[in-house]
Amino acid sequence: MDQYRNIPGCRRCEDEPIHTPGAIQSFGAIVGLKYNDLGDLQVRIASENTRKILGCGPEQLFALTSFLDVLKDEIRDEMVARVNHTLQAGAAAQEETRLDVFQIILIFPYEPEIRLWCAIHLAPKPEGLVICEFEEYLDAFFLKDIRATKMLPESPISSMEVTPEELKKSTTSKSKPLPVIDIARQRKNKEFSSLDLFNALAQAQKQIIRCCTVHELQEVVVGLVAELTGFHRVMFYRFDSQKNGRVDAELLNPKASTDVWLGLNYPASDIPKQARDLYIINRIRILLDREAETSRLVCREASDSESPLDLTHAYLRAMSPIHNKYLANMGVRSTMSISIVINNDLWGLVACHGYGDIGIRVSLPIRELCRNIGECAASRIQQILMQQRIDARRAPTATPSSQHNASFIAASSSDLLKLVEADFALLSIDDDARAIGRLDPYPEAIAITSYLQTCKFTEIKSSDNINRDFPLISQRHEIKSIAGLLLIPLNFGGGNDFLVFFRKGQMKQVQWAGNPHTKKYQTGSECLEPRASFARWVETISGTSQEWTDDQLDTASVLGLLYGLRTPLNAIANYLEMALENQVDDKTRHILDRAQDASTSLGYVMDDLMKLTKLEDSPTQGSDETFNLNLTVARAMKGLQKDASRKGLELSVSVNEQLPAMVKGDPDRLKDALLHLTSYAFKQSNHVNVEVDLIKTKKNISMIGFTIQDNGPGKSEAELDDTFQEFEAAQDDDDWLFATKENSASPLTAEGRSTKADLALIARYLRDTNGQIRLHSEAGKGTIFTVEIPFEQVQTSDSHSRKLRNLFSPSLSGNRGLSPPGPPPSMKTPKPSGTGEKGKIAIGANGNGLGSPTTPQFPLPPRVSSAHLDAHAPQNGGAQQTNNRSSALYIDNDPEFLTSGLRLNVLVAEDSLVSQKMLEKRIGMRGHEVVVTGDGQECHDRFAASGGKVDVIIMDLKMPTVDGALATRMIRFHEKESNFRNQQSNGREVQTPRQRVPVLAMSTALVEENRFEYIQNGFDGWIMKPIDFQRLDLILQGVKNPELKRNSLYVPGQWEKGGWFFP
Repeated sequence: MDQYRNIPGCRRCEDEPIHTPGAIQSFGAIVGLKYNDLGDLQVRIASENTRKILGCGPEQLFALTSFLDVLKDEIRDEMVARVNHTLQAGAAAQEETRLDVFQIILIFPYEPEIRLWCAIHLAPKPEGLVICEFEEYLDAFFLKDIRATKMLPESPISSMEVTPEELKKSTTSKSKPLPVIDIARQRKNKEFSSLDLFNALAQAQKQIIRCCTVHELQEVVVGLVAELTGFHRVMFYRFDSQKNGRVDAELLNPKASTDVWLGLNYPASDIPKQARDLYIINRIRILLDREAETSRLVCREASDSESPLDLTHAYLRAMSPIHNKYLANMGVRSTMSISIVINNDLWGLVACHGYGDIGIRVSLPIRELCRNIGECAASRIQQILMQQRIDARRAPTATPSSQHNASFIAASSSDLLKLVEADFALLSIDDDARAIGRLDPYPEAIAITSYLQTCKFTEIKSSDNINRDFPLISQRHEIKSIAGLLLIPLNFGGGNDFLVFFRKGQMKQVQWAGNPHTKKYQTGSECLEPRASFARWVETISGTSQEWTDDQLDTASVLGLLYGLRTPLNAIANYLEMALENQVDDKTRHILDRAQDASTSLGYVMDDLMKLTKLEDSPTQGSDETFNLNLTVARAMKGLQKDASRKGLELSVSVNEQLPAMVKGDPDRLKDALLHLTSYAFKQSNHVNVEVDLIKTKKNISMIGFTIQDNGPGKSEAELDDTFQEFEAAQDDDDWLFATKENSASPLTAEGRSTKADLALIARYLRDTNGQIRLHSEAGKGTIFTVEIPFEQVQTSDSHSRKLRNLFSPSLSGNRGLSPPGPPPSMKTPKPSGTGEKGKIAIGANGNGLGSPTTPQFPLPPRVSSAHLDAHAPQNGGAQQTNNRSSALYIDNDPEFLTSGLRLNVLVAEDSLVSQKMLEKRIGMRGHEVVVTGDGQECHDRFAASGGKVDVIIMDLKMPTVDGALATRMIRFHEKESNFRNQQSNGREVQTPRQRVPVLAMSTALVEENRFEYIQNGFDGWIMKPIDFQRLDLILQGVKNPELKRNSLYVPGQWEKGGWFFP
């Protein structure tokens, strides 16, 4: 209510000095005691009603030499001991109210003894002043007698319509009656003893401890408090992060009121901050009668009034006029509250209301009993909430293998978002933002991140209402959709890096107890008037998100700490390694070995946790090898042109002749980027043009430009923003980065393929290579992607022979040996296009170029052993000699597998050039004949043309154009079709049906739970990447040897070994 801040004479709730009211409630009296220089316990402050309560007015008390003079003899020593103990407690007693409650007896000449309850504590101010609160001595539990009936209003208060079900729910107690009270009702002597109080507390705690949910506990607590105190309405409030209160449980006496407040919300402004702080310190607050006159405090001398008496810990503290008006508007006469404090925060409040013309009095011992019940409830609530958090943490579904100690920790970015239930996130590293998930809406996310980059937060920040908690953002930008954020600083070492999660806003309806916005200032009134009605008022709220839970904040803390722990952990591992290099005894070496293994394993775990934020570059950097740029581009385009020709699409490719021949980089990632960009263009158009140019060369760095143009409908400005968001979401759906799920077919052939994952691959590749991408589009004219990538040139002696014009020589297709595999035979020498630019070679898709549908043959190379290769190898240097030396290295590592004698014709489908070379060499070294294809379509074509000469197929699952699963289904269909044709042959002799050719699935992401899916796709076995060639050799021998095949059958829990599904 800041609009009332500048009104002269207007006092708001938060402006009131509630801890120093200068008055007390009149049902008790206060005396302030302080030792003088002579050691006498003098009365320095007294309430003006002491004559009514103590039998002695303030003037008489000030005249006493010592307050001990009016106490009964046997009480005096006890009083001195209690006062001294209170003084010794000092500042430690100021954090929480713990009053010392006891009986006291006052005596006056010719007067009967006065027995009172006394509660003493040390006043925060002035220093050294001991406050004694005196109340009438009542020592009976609340009994449902005639007095209780008199405290009811003449007729029940009713201001809202409620259903019978709602009224029944609020008038039914869920707690069990306390036996100690039932017994007290049967005694003639209604007084309770200390043992009765102990029994009552024990019986109440027993019911609370048995509660298994927070709501069950809340319902039990309101029932217990209502039974002990006799209040007509007892409610259990629970506060949210903004300190708005909600009634979660209620017990109502229908004779007092029929209004049901269960489920209603109360705004945080109902309890100002200084009142909330006071609730945390003094956890029992009592108001006997809001209409009763208060009693002022009187001082002995003027010096005693220099500092107002701080009544923070006093039970008798007078209430503010605004609060009394608030209660009057509700028709409430007396109240009591019990604070529920968890981790020094006001988590909830048990509020008690009494109606009628007579206030409900609760004695000091019963109040202390209620305070203990509140503390027990807070402790049990904390236990339940912690147990819920523990139960919410899911255990792994299987035990990690020994080779991958933390395989269940690494996950995709979608798992990272699920950790804190966020919609998307942004990672800011060196003021460069990376998207995690789809930024929607994009402008809002960028605006908020730009503001956060200027703040340099060093602590975790969370908000479920950005416009409220970060007003500077809303002043500069219009934030409508995004409502919540969770910021994790990663600025170890003084940087400004952070990870921020976002949540979108949600529309929600809140039922308030009256309109919370109707506070008003009346002219001539000193105070701001509270709302007059507490009837249900429904408000629709927007711009807020779901609140961040404690568990999610803890998760954020763990993610932030990971970035600071790896450095010392690596140092420990290094020191252990240095220690192991020295001469140590066997026992010490054993201990050091175990310590190093533990630190290394922990390092792997932390690395996998770091991968959740995609900060590690190692999984995506790829190789830095020397490769032929022309060959890589040609192979990338060849597969797409075949597929485009088959679908009636047109793909034109032109390559600048001046491109460097050999460069350093990652050919597989370059090929994937070109494939995905071209496939993306085909989604917009039936004609795509690809141009590869040399933009500039500086020293040994060549900037290569790739332009992909379509003639589609083009993109609007909003669609351009969406496309760039796809690129910026570089960490989303990275199944190629982490082996979490299998990739499906390329966008060109599979409708369900995620375009976002493809563009993410491109974005990450360009980020790693310092490349750039530009997008130009006009409506009705199409879209142009321009990618610029720097490559380091490598000078080789045979670079001139590797120009593009020589890449399609037929000689390359017939010599497969141990040299890198050349293009398939269907690739023909391109001819310059008449419309091509000068210096470029244009490749069409009309059947005479790369996309020629010529049926490929299945070339089986001659069987060549390693000895034969050595005997015929050139004696001078060269590539062949180098390859032989590499082969010898592998032979030395696995000598036993060359003597198995088994010779198989192995067909391999693998799109990675590096993997192609490795598979061809390693399988060929074992005496098998190997033919490698670049994708599933080519593998099918080779198999169809082989004439039954293939013994086994090793099929990679993740390939462009046609993936492994689709290719296997195509092969199985071809087998059935061939056998059917043979059976329908017109010849007299029907050919024997061909046996099923086994197909092995190969991937990094094969999942044991999906094995039935692999079987349905036609696979007979599987092998995991990275390939264990010793295990692969055993599996291959099972093709001809049934006994060895049975030895490598599927065994639950040993999935990573690979094997056969069936005998």
